[in-house]
Amino acid sequence: MIGIALVAMGAGAAGCLNMWYEAEIDAFMTRTCLRRIPSGKVTKNQALIFGVLTSFLSIAAVSYTHLRA
Repeated sequence: MIGIALVAMGAGAAGCLNMWYEAEIDAFMTRTCLRRIPSGKVTKNQALIFGVLTSFLSIAAVSYTHLRA
């Protein structure tokens, strides 16, 4: 169960980093212009920091649980 949660955390981090990378393009598309970064609710730096930290945290936690098992 913990492994599933950690993999989901990693997937969420990947989604966050994808939105950070695509922010300029998302601002021009009607389907994506209301996402957090293009609408200004979250800055690009906040998204980058959150995505990177969450990625490293999930990878480290999965590694730790794998080595411990």
